[in-house]
Amino acid sequence: MDDATVLRKKGYIVGINLGKGSYAKVKSAYSERLKFNVAVKIIDRKKTPTDFVERFLPREMDILATVNHGSIIKTYEIFETSDGRIY
Repeated sequence: MDDATVLRKKGYIVGINLGKGSYAKVKSAYSERLKFNVAVKIIDRKKTPTDFVERFLPREMDILATVNHGSIIKTYEIFETSDGRIY
């Protein structure tokens, strides 16, 4: 299933591409639940180095889910698809 379909099922309307790296990309989207635009980071586990997946990614997700600071984006939701994509 493509990213737009996955996100649509979760209540997001996908917009433009905002950026891309070696194993992740960022898209703009409108959240129907929150009623405003958000940025969605999409990480592909298949393209991600094992040490990053095991050591750094869990720490990044934990920190982003709990931090509340004016200079850091707020994380509203984290989910993973069966094919290894993390949103």
